[in-house]
Order: sequence, then C-alpha cells, then structure tokens
Amino acid sequence: MSICDIILEMEKIARGVAIKIFNKNSREEKELKSTDFQNVDINSVKTMRPRSFGREYLCNSIWKKLGINNFLLQSRISPNTILLLAALSLNRLIIPGSKRHTMEWTDNQSSTLYEITCSPLHSSLNSY
Repeated sequence: MSICDIILEMEKIARGVAIKIFNKNSREEKELKSTDFQNVDINSVKTMRPRSFGREYLCNSIWKKLGINNFLLQSRISPNTILLLAALSLNRLIIPGSKRHTMEWTDNQSSTLYEITCSPLHSSLNSY
C-alpha cells in the first residue's frame, strides 16, 4: 500500500466520520426544535414591580467570594442580622443614600433581598 492509498483511505474514513457527526448533530437539533413552544401576545404581558438585578448580582457574588457571611457567622451574628447587613451594605455600595433611602430602594426597586435570600417571600427589609 502506497502513501497515496493511505491518504485516500484516511480521507474516506474522515468523510464517513464527518457524515456521522453531521447526522448526529442534525438529529439533536431536530429534537430541540420539537420542544413545546407557545405563542405569547406581548401586548398582553404586564410587568409588576420591575427591579434591577445586575449590580445586585455582581455585588452579592463578590460578598460571597470574600466569605463575609462565614466570617459574620463565626463572629456569632445571627443569620437574619447577616441578611440585613448584606442588604444594607450592598445597596449602599450600589446606590449610596440614607437609611430611609436604602430601605425604600431595597423594598421598591432592587432585587437585593431576592438575590441574597433566593426567596421571593422576603421582599421587604421590614420582614426581618
């Protein structure tokens, strides 16, 4: 068998493998397209209490990465107090203001409490 024959055989194998990969990807794409989609009239969609999210997510990620919660827990500070400290600290970092402004912003415009607690039940600082 010559080098040309080896190259031709490799080419034939590579084409066969490429066809198999293409067919597999094509099947997977068809399966994805067969998922259940629903049409939605966007004019009928109403937003209720829109809140900012990006800055809160970023600041909370840094808070977690620094391990501030663990430090405060080791200092015997209660979990509810840690949540309040995190909410007030993050919101003052994002939008500095008075305590009153921070509470209003947290309760009405920010997703900080949801980001910290991962629970929609705690939508106000007054719940602590």
